Amino acid sequence: MTDERTRLRRKREELDAELSALGAVLDGMEVSTDAMDDAIAAATEARDTATDAFLPADRLPETVTADTRGVVASYLDSIGELQDVRSDEVELTDDRLQAEAKRATDARADIEEISAALDRIGDRIDEAETTVADAREDLDDTRSRFTDDLAVLAARFETFDIALSPETLGAVIDDRLPERRSEMRASVERIEERVVDLTTRQSTLATERDELQSIDGGGSCPTCNQTVGSDRTASELEAIEEELGQIEHRLETARREREELLAGIEELEELRGTAISLRSLKSETVASAAGRVEDREANLADLRADHREARSERAEAKAERTRADATVATLEIERAGLEADIDRLGAKTDAGATCLDAFELVEDLQAELETRVEERSAQEAAYEETEAERASIDVELEALTDE
Repeated sequence: MTDERTRLRRKREELDAELSALGAVLDGMEVSTDAMDDAIAAATEARDTATDAFLPADRLPETVTADTRGVVASYLDSIGELQDVRSDEVELTDDRLQAEAKRATDARADIEEISAALDRIGDRIDEAETTVADAREDLDDTRSRFTDDLAVLAARFETFDIALSPETLGAVIDDRLPERRSEMRASVERIEERVVDLTTRQSTLATERDELQSIDGGGSCPTCNQTVGSDRTASELEAIEEELGQIEHRLETARREREELLAGIEELEELRGTAISLRSLKSETVASAAGRVEDREANLADLRADHREARSERAEAKAERTRADATVATLEIERAGLEADIDRLGAKTDAGATCLDAFELVEDLQAELETRVEERSAQEAAYEETEAERASIDVELEALTDE
């Protein structure tokens, strides 16, 4: 029983929330319906005012109703018929005027079109001048970058006794650099041969020194098997040590020279890569920048020629417009009265269309109100159904409490 009461209480809470939501919706619908009533009243008043202004007294009924729309439409048709009559009356004048008006219109259209084209060409000329300036600046920057990079590279090449200039760049890359690299490698090989010779001599002297040291104080020379005194041994050892010191110094010098040459060869390879990139900059980037300058200058020249031609064409169109306007002005005086009448009828037609729109708006608002009333009725039914279900739950809860 406790579980059932809990379930019913939860269900009641859900229904309370639903009733609250439905109540809020109904309140909103009531406000919306009131607003629709106000809108219909305002639209009806505007319709009646427009009808009073449009219909002549002999066609205006005492009270404007939905049926009055037919009277408005009929009168609007009669105005259209009257406009047709007036148009027929001016047909001959219009025929005469049409040809001259067309000449003037065509001339104006030509002037507008040519003026627009001149504006576009002028804009394109401005853009082209900017692009030419940009291209020239880019070319100058590229040439300057090439010159600066070449100067830096030339300074580094000087350490290798290689003269570098814009004219000798290709020869340096293809001929002088390989030659200098070969010379340096040959020097490395000569140094390595010298190192081998010195190392061999060093080893020989070291052996002789060790043997002489072993007989220091008297004995037989290991080389000639003759008896050697201590004074002679000391003299020979001193000479050997002196030569060994010289050899060690020469070896250190040779090894240092070899490392410097190897580092120079490696640097030379790096410089060759930089030189190749610089040659590409000259042959491709600089040439491309120069080509862009040439192309853009040619385009600018074409645009300026087009601009001169368009100005000449516009001058001719303006002369044609002046002649046509003079003829049109004469003909328009003859039909000014008829145009005024047609304009008045046109304004009346606009007023009639506005009046019909007012009738249509009232009808649309009334249909919308009917729809909203139906929706509110359905919402009220849902509210009542929910209230009944809520009351039923209260009854069940009371029954469970009594038990």
